[in-house]
Amino acid sequence: MSEIFNFVDKRLIDIKPPDKGQVMYRDEKEKGLVLRVSYGGKKVFYLYKRFDGRPRLIKIGNFPKISITDARIAVRNLKTKIEKGEYNTKVNSTQKGLTFKQLLDKYLDQHIKINSLNPERSIKTILTEMKNVTQIYNKLISSISKQDILDIFNKITVRAPIQANRVIVKLTAIFNKGIEWGVLDQNPAQDINKNKEIPRDRYITIEEKDRFFHALTELKNQTMKDIFLLSLFTGARKGNIVSMRWDKISFENKTWSIPAKSNIRSQASKNGKSILVHLNQNSIDILLKRKENSQSEWVFPSKNNSKSGHVEEPRKAWMELCKKANLKDIRIHDLRHTHASWMAIKGVSLPIIGKALGHRSLQSTARYAHLNDDSVKEAVNGTFNDIKINPNKEN
Repeated sequence: MSEIFNFVDKRLIDIKPPDKGQVMYRDEKEKGLVLRVSYGGKKVFYLYKRFDGRPRLIKIGNFPKISITDARIAVRNLKTKIEKGEYNTKVNSTQKGLTFKQLLDKYLDQHIKINSLNPERSIKTILTEMKNVTQIYNKLISSISKQDILDIFNKITVRAPIQANRVIVKLTAIFNKGIEWGVLDQNPAQDINKNKEIPRDRYITIEEKDRFFHALTELKNQTMKDIFLLSLFTGARKGNIVSMRWDKISFENKTWSIPAKSNIRSQASKNGKSILVHLNQNSIDILLKRKENSQSEWVFPSKNNSKSGHVEEPRKAWMELCKKANLKDIRIHDLRHTHASWMAIKGVSLPIIGKALGHRSLQSTARYAHLNDDSVKEAVNGTFNDIKINPNKEN
């Protein structure tokens, strides 16, 4: 049920965007005037009215570019035109008549190519996901129903439940752009219950730690050894580690800066925010030793003349290491989980772990909460065990 209240500037300005999808608010003063707020923060006025046998949303304009007063006047005029039969429902018919394929192309050209850190890679990923929805390519977007999307979702779920979720996320984003551009009234992919996902919880346990470090000492490739150690000591993602540059490292401050954006995606942070990684002494020692013999801008330059100029894929060496250490079902990325898990086991607070990993929200770090139960018990006992209670003593 949409919230109804008297629209005033301060109230609308103070509305925070939802975590996902869109939320609609109704004006108490002018019936039919609604404000739709998207998760991206956009606030758009619409007239919501039922006519021609179905409910319709007619876009008025973006707030605060369009004032509340002007939005009310526009809604009043539109309602009058509709009641007199003067409103042309075929307005903008060329846009309203877009097929899904045309909307997808528009989404790639006018959104992804402009806003993505790595447009080429993003487009390739999206088109791979969209191979699952070719049955709606030639359908008009106005005729695509929620049932159409559910049918697609259920079909993919049978063979790949997680992929089904990813397709729905992408469809939701594409249709939301359609609404923002005024070529679509409603999002047929909205509010579809996704398949349950169990986060991967694999890290190098305390029992496996000695085997891991012993196998590392036997690894002949020093570059790979350093990559794995820095991955563990910093908790950074593999792409950031292998594309590490000397100009982003401050030996004086013992920090490494991962930029928010970069023309090379692997050099940028995943969440779009710059990250300052604090380097422990083990990391500094590794970097200083590599710096002595380095003549490259890269910390890990490629010996095989890779296109990027730096090492790109240490998977072969990782598999060799895991075999030596007898580590099962563990990936390079799990060194990041290991970094966070060992801190949690030591009693480091979740906000600090989240900051170390560059998480934007505590929700991403919550997966490590169960690992510091001992520190919680210790804190509770230390706080309350010394309190003496004498039930026989009068207050």
